[in-house]
Amino acid sequence: MKKLIILKLLFLPLFLNAQLYWEDNFSSSNWKKNYDMNAPKNFAHISNGGPGGNGCVEITIKKGTHLGGAARYMLKEKLGFEPEELYAEYKVRYDGDMKEYGGKGPGFSGTYDRSGWGNRPGYGRAGWSARGGVNCDNQPYAKNSWYVYHTYTNYDAPNCPGSTDYRKCNPFPHTVSNPGSQPHASKKTWGSGLNWGNKGNMQFNRWYSVKQYIKLNTPGKNNGILKVWIDGQLANQYTNMNFRRTSDLKIYAYWFNYYNGGSNTIRETGHVRIDDFKLYGPNGQGGGGGGNGGGNTVSVTGVSISDSNVILNVNQTRDLNATVTPSNAADKSVTWSSNNTSVARVNSSGLVTAVSQGSATITVTTKDGNKKATSRITVRGTTPPPPPPSGSDIVIEAEDFINTGGTFNDASAGGPGLGMNANGIGVNYVNNGDWSEYTINVGTSGNYSITYQISTPSDNAQVQLLIDGKIVATDNVRNNGNWDNYTALVSSSTIANLSSGRHTVRVVASGSNPWQWNLDKIILKRISGNNGGSGQSATATLSPIHDVYLENSNRKNINLIRIEKGKREGYFLFDTSSINGKITSAQLELTCTSDAGNGSIEIKQGNSVNWTETNLSNSNKPSGNSTLGSLNESYKLNTTYKWDLKNINNKGNKLCLIVTQKNGNDVAFASKENANSIPKLKITYTKGTRDNDLNFDNRKSFVYPNPFSDTFTINLSGQDYNTIRVVDIHGKIIRDNAISPDAKIQNESLFINLQNVPTGMYFIELLGSSEKEILKIFKK
Repeated sequence: MKKLIILKLLFLPLFLNAQLYWEDNFSSSNWKKNYDMNAPKNFAHISNGGPGGNGCVEITIKKGTHLGGAARYMLKEKLGFEPEELYAEYKVRYDGDMKEYGGKGPGFSGTYDRSGWGNRPGYGRAGWSARGGVNCDNQPYAKNSWYVYHTYTNYDAPNCPGSTDYRKCNPFPHTVSNPGSQPHASKKTWGSGLNWGNKGNMQFNRWYSVKQYIKLNTPGKNNGILKVWIDGQLANQYTNMNFRRTSDLKIYAYWFNYYNGGSNTIRETGHVRIDDFKLYGPNGQGGGGGGNGGGNTVSVTGVSISDSNVILNVNQTRDLNATVTPSNAADKSVTWSSNNTSVARVNSSGLVTAVSQGSATITVTTKDGNKKATSRITVRGTTPPPPPPSGSDIVIEAEDFINTGGTFNDASAGGPGLGMNANGIGVNYVNNGDWSEYTINVGTSGNYSITYQISTPSDNAQVQLLIDGKIVATDNVRNNGNWDNYTALVSSSTIANLSSGRHTVRVVASGSNPWQWNLDKIILKRISGNNGGSGQSATATLSPIHDVYLENSNRKNINLIRIEKGKREGYFLFDTSSINGKITSAQLELTCTSDAGNGSIEIKQGNSVNWTETNLSNSNKPSGNSTLGSLNESYKLNTTYKWDLKNINNKGNKLCLIVTQKNGNDVAFASKENANSIPKLKITYTKGTRDNDLNFDNRKSFVYPNPFSDTFTINLSGQDYNTIRVVDIHGKIIRDNAISPDAKIQNESLFINLQNVPTGMYFIELLGSSEKEILKIFKK
């Protein structure tokens, strides 16, 4: 263990100091989790729409609207620092229907959500931005430029007094005798356009490779730099830029922002595609070539696979990741094949499925150069038998996982590639998004507490636990300064009504830091019996699955929730599917942090649960149906306050609480991202007849045949369900269909075809207005 840990500590700085900060070829349909999104529904994943037939992202700017969408890669949150010098690369294709578009494009941001965009000049002290500008209106091509909010936005420059067209100011109004002084104000509040030249004129329906470079100016000097290359050739550069007057302003985010500018909306719906995005530092990758627009095309020189030797059980899967070199090669598309499909199959994305006992070789081949790499797959004959029934304590040794996976390849840092690494004590080399799975056999049903033996020197680390595909706990992991100083982390949640028998447990590294934690074991301890008879009282403690606040119309998803009368409201979403009965009382606990305040704060129940902390807006925010409780206090820092809540309606499987201020001074409370003071909802309820999501023994409907080959039938047995979902073991929804009223009235059976999904275990969720049933099925 110590040798592995030493390797990790040695390789981690090398990785973080490497010039490549981030790379995304958009091969995963789950790409949005890495970005701060606005209007996410306007972003579509096209699995084979990229320049090499690979995945890409398509943004739609709908007729009669301004915003196509915005996706920000937040540098401090993702990298742990904010640079002052940065390269960005991406590929872009403007469809022919973009001819009515004139507005923003991808570029760099230092707005800090304060100013430097949207008619909010920052004057070099509050914010800046250097986004792209795209003008397709009445032109045979998309004309690209920079669109910059700089120090002198809204001011006349001494070398072109009275002018508001800064493109005429040779080429930019930055030559002033005293950059700290205030030039004469003008009425201009919009950004300055800086042309990319003729190379920035892009034909429609054609892919181009774009490389951008920014270096922030030294405060007080006009030495900032903007450069852009198109298909490997320098298009234009500006070397006298003045973005800031203070070193507090740095590069805050990279911003894919498509917004039809001005007062007019776009007249026709348009589409643009983005692919192969990466960020890197100075002395990083060069080239910028590729695409099919000419220039210095970079050829493929090799390819490698993340896992060269994989052992699977029948029906297990493993994601293989291909790395094409060099990283700026023009065509990085690949194909996958298996030499023995009766043993192991592989799809076009590198997902391997174990079919039967034996061995197979998976080969990845590049389209450019026919370069190859292989992975040997060994499939064991049968799935290991489930462990014997456990007693009151269930101990899960972290290294004994039956499957693991992830989205980040850490092989260059000495890790296993995708997923967690098993060692003599537990697991290490755990990146954000990594997961591992285990099988448990519960001997006695009941409620169970959760304790992790866990250690991390990282901030923004988090652990999440799922039972049979359903999230039961999410907890922040405190930074204890060490990778192997394992301490007990008692979860703020409990597993309610865990039924006896076999279950699949998944642990996920759900925090934002690229390097998460090391885990020794998980202990599930029985704290009370199961449902028993109706009428018994039970308690449960929940932490929110989503929490966020709205400041006017702006969403703030950070480590605190600010509350202010008429300006800021907090929103909390809890998963109450484990509450099997009527809620008789509840208590919300919030800890004051960062900003003390006073006054009357009310808790209301929201009328909608169809939102997340990444998409909440004025258009989809819930409204408060009724006041559940209130508290009138002087809120002091680092003090926890409790609201007694009554008359909660828990007919559904989620509960939304809205926190508003009736009067007083604004105050801030810790959100679930604050590891020291996670919000808690303590619920007391009377056990009733509501179905328990984790109990498969009381099911009313039935499915046949099970296991199935391609199709199966569900008999509803007269139950009043209105929706059917098919969910895989990773929590991904495969099918989501409404059940017609006629089918319910006539008690018809439902015929489901899953011909095109891999073999393995799936869950059928049958949802009604006040109840829910889960069936477990197996595809052979």
